[in-house]
Parts: sequence; C-alpha cells; structure tokens
Amino acid sequence: MRAFLIAVVTSLFLLSGSTVQALQVVNLFPGDEITDGTDIETGAIVNVLGGSIGLGVDLSDGVLNVQSGSVALGAGSIATGFTNSNNMVQVSGGSVGGFFQLTNNTQLDVSGGQLESFGVFTGSSANITGGVVTRFPDIFASGVVNISGGNVFSVRVFSGGEVNFFGTEFFLDSEPIDLTLNEEFVITDRNVTLTGILQDGSSIETSLNTSFGGFFSSNPDGAAATARVTVTLVPDLPPLVVLGDVDMNGAVEFADIPAFIAILQAGTFTAEADINLDEQVTFADIPGFIAILSAQ
Repeated sequence: MRAFLIAVVTSLFLLSGSTVQALQVVNLFPGDEITDGTDIETGAIVNVLGGSIGLGVDLSDGVLNVQSGSVALGAGSIATGFTNSNNMVQVSGGSVGGFFQLTNNTQLDVSGGQLESFGVFTGSSANITGGVVTRFPDIFASGVVNISGGNVFSVRVFSGGEVNFFGTEFFLDSEPIDLTLNEEFVITDRNVTLTGILQDGSSIETSLNTSFGGFFSSNPDGAAATARVTVTLVPDLPPLVVLGDVDMNGAVEFADIPAFIAILQAGTFTAEADINLDEQVTFADIPGFIAILSAQ
C-alpha cells in the first residue's frame, strides 16, 4: 500500500499522551498497550497481536492489523472511538469495540474476530467475509460495505450509502428473489425484511425500513430510500480441506491411516492426503502426515 517500512518496535508500553512516531512498525503483544489519547503519526503500521489500543486514538495513512487483543473497547461515541483515515485495516481476530470510524478512503477487511459497530464514511469501504459484528455497520453517503460471510446483526444504510450482499439465496418478506448467478440485483423495495444465506453458509436478516432509530430502539436497522442495496447469487464456497483428515469425518486421527495407505497404493488423489501440497499423493507426503497425527 505504501513503501514506508522503516523502524520496528517489537514491544511497547506507552503512557497516555505519548506518540507513536511516523513510519514505525509497532507490534503489540500481550501486555503491551497504546493508551488513551496517544498520537499515532502518519504512516505507522500497528499489529495488534494480543495487546490493546485505548480510546481517542487516530491513525492516518497507515495499516492496522488486528489478529488478537483489543482496540478501543468501551468507546461509546464518535468522539471517543478509534478513527481511521486513509488506512488499510485487517481484522482476523481479537475485539474492536465502540464506534470504529472509517474515513477518507479507509478499507476494512474482516475475516474473523469481533466488532461492535463501525461507521463507513465518504470514500471508505468494508469487506466482511467472516467474524462477528454485534451491532451493525452504519453506512453513510459514498460508503460501501460488501458482505459475503460472518455473523452480522443487521445493517443501517443512510442516504447515498451502499451495501452489497453475496450469497446462495435471498428473500424479501419470506418471498424468494429470482436471481441469476453472478448478476447483481438491485433491491428498490423498502419497508420490507431482507433475509438470506451468505456465501459462507451463515444467515443474514435485516430490515429495509426507511425510518430507523438507534440500536436500542424498536427499529434500529433500515435503509434510506436513496440508499443502494444489492444482492448477488454466488456459488457455495468449496468445502474446506483439512490436511490429514483423509477419511473426511471431520477429525484428524489414527483412523485416517488406512485411508491414507489405500490412496498411496491406488495412486489416486485426495486433497486431504496431499500434505506437501504438490497436487499428488506420494511417499513424500508420509512425513507430513505422521507429523500431523503426532500433533493431535
């Protein structure tokens, strides 16, 4: 995204009001903390690997990678939350609390972990393929959210915002939507409920009411009349290959040994037995297979 890998900080304990210098790479391990109000200067790369980031922290023109630990837990408003500007944000684990702002062309990719609520402002976007969003994304004018997986409570799309769902079936007020594979379908109906199965097999349910309120109101989710809401029919994700689970019963165990031997003898191919990933099952896969079994 930007060529600015200059300095690496592997363990960091910061007091409130301190500064993370520009162009630093900061790894937050368990026990490390960027505290409330810390100034993160332009171009920093912050990897949350078990540590935490407090409230009132801004990051611009940088990278935030959350694998474990926490970011801005307890932040209750835009004023106290974590603010992103022109960043790349990746969440694959950990917890992101409060109201997480995405502004000025920030991109958020969520494949795991948990977010409470986040706002997508002008020019910013979010791609949700996994993880949990316990409230909803707030999608404002010129903000875009793509949802193909994960557990998303619901969405709120304000005027000029856009949300795109990708899944294997969708319904409006329980009536199936007639879709063509890989062709986007724009939903113009309002004051209806959209439900469906996302590409990863998880479900989605959100209202498209034009009048919606706060999270604790009776109608917290919705879509403005001028919001853009689409659904796209996509194929199921291919089944997950678990290396070593040769009999494909969901577990790697000694019972997989006969199946592994049979594949070797027959000279056939099963992805679960291709331990070294060379697209064939040979004696070269035996050491890796033994190692996987030994780790169980």
